[in-house]
Amino acid sequence: RCLDARTLTPQTASTARHQFYVVQGRKMWLAWGVVFLSSLLLSMELSLSLRVTGLGVAGLAVLYLGLIHISNWPLKLPKEILIASLFSLGVHFGVLFNTPLHMAEAVSVFMFGILCFLNCSLIAFWEQDADSKQGYLSIALARPASRAWLHVCGMVVIVGSGLTWLFFPAQWM
Repeated sequence: RCLDARTLTPQTASTARHQFYVVQGRKMWLAWGVVFLSSLLLSMELSLSLRVTGLGVAGLAVLYLGLIHISNWPLKLPKEILIASLFSLGVHFGVLFNTPLHMAEAVSVFMFGILCFLNCSLIAFWEQDADSKQGYLSIALARPASRAWLHVCGMVVIVGSGLTWLFFPAQWM
């Protein structure tokens, strides 16, 4: 939202989240700077393989932000798919790249990715006017009929999580 708000004014910010960042932008940049520097310092306690993996995920995040905010999203893929994939990958990167992957973890990554996609897609439908004004391709704008499928995504997460618990009970302990 900090990057979104840099081109907005209090009059042009169409959502409460954007308005907050327009007004509090400098404080938020400062807060993000503190978080970034703290993360760098804390990462020195991680193993080298985790740091390298984390840098890879961070690089993907920077690439995504560059695609959105510098090149104005040249891809025909709705941003919610990439956001969900990147966030799920970031949450699970330590497990994915530094330990043997078990079926329960693979299902967890997939289910969490769907949950992230569902969250981002619902926000896209709520804020489709803001995305349209800023020129962002969201799933709500690119595929408005997909809204009906969001219920299916929710059911996949619920059923998939239940099946994971049923078939891999030791992984939940």
